[in-house]
Amino acid sequence: MTKFKLMADGPGLIVPINIEAMCVHEDAGAIFTGAPYNFTELPDSKQTDKPNLSVKVMTGDGLVTMGTGVHLHWALPDGLTRGQSPQDNKGNVAFPSTPDRWMVTRVYSDISNISAPLNRVKTWVIESNYISVEQPDVKRFSISVPYKNEEVDGPQYRFLGRVQEYETWHAQFLRKQSNLSVNDEDEYVDGLSAVGYGSPEFSASYHTCKSIFGFYDTDIDLDKLGNNIILSYNVIGWYSKLADDPMSQLPLQFDPAVFNDLLNKITVPEDKAAFKKAYIQAQPEGKYILVKGISVDDKTNLFRILTAAGFSFLRNVLNQCKWSLPSGTLETNPPVTHTLLTGIISKVIWNKKVSSFKAVDEKINIAVGNTSSQALAALIANISEIEDQPNVELLLDALQLGKLKGVTDADSLNRLEDLMIALHTSGYNTGKGGYLWEVNRINDEQGKNDLTALAQSMGNDLNELNQLQLDYDNGNFEIESMRTQIFMDWYRFLLILRRGKDPDHGMSDPGAIAEMISGEIAVLDEKEKEKTNTDTKIIELANAIAKKLPKEYELVKKSAARYWEPSEPVVLFQGNAINPPLRYGGDGRFMANDTMVCRLSSQLVTGMVIPANLIGNPSALSFNKDNTPQLSKVIPLEYSEQIHALFTESCLLNAVIMAAQALANGAAGDFIEICNKLKANRDNYLAPPVPQILTIAQFEAIKAIISDADLKFFLTLYVQSGENYILTKPAGDITASELKHLDYIFVSTASAWGTQVQFSGLAPSLIYVVEWDGNPWLPFSFSWDVTYYPFKNNGSRGIADPKYAEDFIYKNFTLGDVTYSFKGDVTVPPVYQSYKNSIFMSPHAEENFQTQIKKYLDGQPKGPLDPELREILEALKDFPPILSQAFNGINDAMIMRNLVMQLQVKDPVPSGFSNFTNVLVKKAVASMTKSAPSPGNFYNPIRAGVLSISALTIVDVFGRNIKIATPEKNYPGSKP
Repeated sequence: MTKFKLMADGPGLIVPINIEAMCVHEDAGAIFTGAPYNFTELPDSKQTDKPNLSVKVMTGDGLVTMGTGVHLHWALPDGLTRGQSPQDNKGNVAFPSTPDRWMVTRVYSDISNISAPLNRVKTWVIESNYISVEQPDVKRFSISVPYKNEEVDGPQYRFLGRVQEYETWHAQFLRKQSNLSVNDEDEYVDGLSAVGYGSPEFSASYHTCKSIFGFYDTDIDLDKLGNNIILSYNVIGWYSKLADDPMSQLPLQFDPAVFNDLLNKITVPEDKAAFKKAYIQAQPEGKYILVKGISVDDKTNLFRILTAAGFSFLRNVLNQCKWSLPSGTLETNPPVTHTLLTGIISKVIWNKKVSSFKAVDEKINIAVGNTSSQALAALIANISEIEDQPNVELLLDALQLGKLKGVTDADSLNRLEDLMIALHTSGYNTGKGGYLWEVNRINDEQGKNDLTALAQSMGNDLNELNQLQLDYDNGNFEIESMRTQIFMDWYRFLLILRRGKDPDHGMSDPGAIAEMISGEIAVLDEKEKEKTNTDTKIIELANAIAKKLPKEYELVKKSAARYWEPSEPVVLFQGNAINPPLRYGGDGRFMANDTMVCRLSSQLVTGMVIPANLIGNPSALSFNKDNTPQLSKVIPLEYSEQIHALFTESCLLNAVIMAAQALANGAAGDFIEICNKLKANRDNYLAPPVPQILTIAQFEAIKAIISDADLKFFLTLYVQSGENYILTKPAGDITASELKHLDYIFVSTASAWGTQVQFSGLAPSLIYVVEWDGNPWLPFSFSWDVTYYPFKNNGSRGIADPKYAEDFIYKNFTLGDVTYSFKGDVTVPPVYQSYKNSIFMSPHAEENFQTQIKKYLDGQPKGPLDPELREILEALKDFPPILSQAFNGINDAMIMRNLVMQLQVKDPVPSGFSNFTNVLVKKAVASMTKSAPSPGNFYNPIRAGVLSISALTIVDVFGRNIKIATPEKNYPGSKP
């Protein structure tokens, strides 16, 4: 049988990306927050005084400089940043592969001679998955990443990513293709993803992905061009290995019905066997899960098998990534073979001597609560000038919790026990409570389970089964706890073993600690054996019970009651500086169904015609690939022409580049005015205005292209009237969702209403086009520093009593039917403790509130709470932006743990403890390495005290930051 090979010679799926640029002038100084980890500090086999622990690679709170020049960062599409967790009870999350080759092309629009302007092109190629022991470029630093080194004496890190000028990369690529011995030392990692070495910050922050998903245009290169120059950048990404491309990715799992349908369509016995071997059921009647460790050849063979069986990889990718195609495209079942990512940023003004940083308004309001709804309710109620703040907060809390049904007036809310219970509950998270076995009568109504036909002995058997399950679950929880404790103890052990000249850490004998840990591992091993034995008994007894049951009954395993733990407090930021960056989590914002519109390579913009006299041109100007800036003529890829076409499109949609081209081809006038006129026409092409009237010919042209579903929607807004189709309502009354849907239809049919410039092809998503107007401010994470004043001094200032009194809760708190409250006046205790950590920020809190109010009002017209809710909605109309996030890690910090990224259990230094660490401890700990011990903290198993915010630092994608030492106003929720 001929070996099947993946090919990329068909149409490409064109996915838009967002690109941002940061211009750093001379002497900008150390004003940026850098990468949180420096993995070059990982010890090698000879560094006996450096432990292989996360604390040794963390960079701290200091600020860093950035190189003078232009720094680019592109946001990966949401579809490539979301992990999938197959239904296999293992909790593993798989992230899709990301492109590992990026072509960055700079166009310098030289208008120094306005009578003969020129667009000058220069191109680089980024190899994102290139790894090296030394920095590949002394000017463009690559980041360090942890590396599993098989060499005993080699470093445990590598530098990831490399930038080369296109000509260098091209020549090297061709030599490698010719199998000549060149650069044999080059190494590449497989399966690069958005989380890199395991952190979501990897692709989100420029400082952790420069030369990977970012590019530095150096001052050395820019100095050759001059100052006050206009730059544009186009980025195109692809996969160096087709097996990593989304169009070739095997689904992680199949529903049983889909699996069986595909299996029935596979006619070759060997192919059936290969498919059944690759996908197995992890649990009875569950989904079929792709097994791990499949070779590239086997994956390629499965791709062939599934394609022959009629499985659509294109539809699977679109559904999985929440992407869509122009209306009517998918119905043609296009044979897409690969994926290309692209975006442009234009009008970047570079001047080495002048700062491009815009002032950031640092006036920020902060609200804190047990939940985001409580914090947001408090914020809205306090700063929206709405009177009766307590009722407003309760009203908004009730709305968030779905407790407004049947409420007749806002004053009665504080008397609703159901609401009080919900408010109390919302301040807690649920934890796993194990499982419970039940016998149910099949098809009985819920709550009316008739078990009278069962024998009494069945109840005894079921009780025994649930006791075994309880023992198993408790053992499981205990094992997890023991694994965590072993990791904590080993962490302490390695600090002492590799302490070098550091002060003694208390217990100075690492051998004694290793012996203690070995004892813990022995107990763990016994617990594991007990768990295995109990599991066997559960299976045997469950099967026995199932066999005894009459046919109308079934034995069911369900989740038992969960336990509760307090959630971490939530902080909300509000102010002009907190403008949610929609480059992550906002891909679907331009579509009514929340998908991001992609295109096929056959739908790109290939030409434009500027009519005569529009920009001082005596005759029409026509532009296409023959008279616009071009890439190198040779790109050694199967889809070379598509990459050329993408760059041509980026020029045609760039008002700056085309203004220079137009002036060079006979247009006359002011360069800026021509830019603005071309931009206005382009913007109307990207987002066409809604016409009041369509001719029958225009309607028929639209009808011939779009899908049946879109045509059905279209006819709800346009009706035939004589020789035309008329909009059924004023354009101002069209809802935001309807407007997005209409825009999608018009763009899908190239209906360029309102533009005098004629474009050939379909317009891309608005995500694709960015026009620079100064350095951006893109907040994405924050660091918190809080002071905690405990009601019980259990560790501060050396005067602590480590034990809680038996009556601590009853003595200090009043327990009610729903919640508890502190007795007497809350005064700030004299002792305090400090905690800090950092976390990503999540947007859209205030947007969700507005949506909920609108939905409630639509569903309850003229209801009793209508006036109050409409007043709140009016107050939210011009509400400043909000970002929210929990104080992630504070619960861990209060029990002496530090929730930061941890390294794998490993000690590269040969010693008598090598087997102890690298084999025994590593196996015992498994994956329970979520937090490190923090002996500098204090042990607070009961969270009871006063919390004060000492400082908050908001950090943006490029490392710019705002430190909020004193918030403009600080509002507590009802139960802080």
